[in-house]
Amino acid sequence: MEYFRIDGRNLSPYISGLKISYKTNYNAQTNAAGDMVVDIVNKKKVFEVTFTYMNYGSLRSLIDDFYKEPSVTVYYFDPDTGETSYTQCFVAGFDIDYYTISRLIITKPFTVQFIEL
Repeated sequence: MEYFRIDGRNLSPYISGLKISYKTNYNAQTNAAGDMVVDIVNKKKVFEVTFTYMNYGSLRSLIDDFYKEPSVTVYYFDPDTGETSYTQCFVAGFDIDYYTISRLIITKPFTVQFIEL
């Protein structure tokens, strides 16, 4: 089943976990009466994608896809609707650990965070 794509590239075979959460941006101030007033500015989706082990060639291709444009189009399986949805995101960051076996470079599982624009 295809449940995660970036700019048309199906990454589902490389993914071992997908977490979709929401980040609420707000502005909180205290008025003259001493009451706290909170304005909700917006609500954005945050995707935490855990990738499985992959070789260096696949990793290099994946990183190139992340950074060829300032933002990427993320297609994902939306559990609320049961259908594929999409949104524009930027790559918030990731750390990659790897090891070498007989000159073959393999990554350890790593997580990448995408935040909706």
